[in-house]
Amino acid sequence: MVPAPTGETTGSGSTTSRTAEPAAANRDELIAGVVRVLSNDADERSALARDVRAGLSGVPDQAVAAVLRDWLIDLTGDGADPDQGTDVTTSLDQRIVRQLSRLGIPESRLNQALRERLRGVRQP
Repeated sequence: MVPAPTGETTGSGSTTSRTAEPAAANRDELIAGVVRVLSNDADERSALARDVRAGLSGVPDQAVAAVLRDWLIDLTGDGADPDQGTDVTTSLDQRIVRQLSRLGIPESRLNQALRERLRGVRQP
């Protein structure tokens, strides 16, 4: 399981949070973990990773992290499931809708294309 990023301690002993969580490297690591489970073929993994990145385009970083962590745990069974309302059959769009709702992220923060795509997505 990929651990969630944590704050960093500064020299003065105070804690700062990482900005733009998840960092691109963490997001890429989570996507790689998901696609490794979904396929053994390198070309297919590459295509799947592109599709996942495209599907997550416009989703706030906080929700991206939650979606990817939950998906990876659903696929591997490694760790406590952060969203027990999802499983291996849950679509990416369903995961996005669930995490936006759980995190209290309003639809107004999404771009028009993403709002339209997610409209009508049923939560499992």
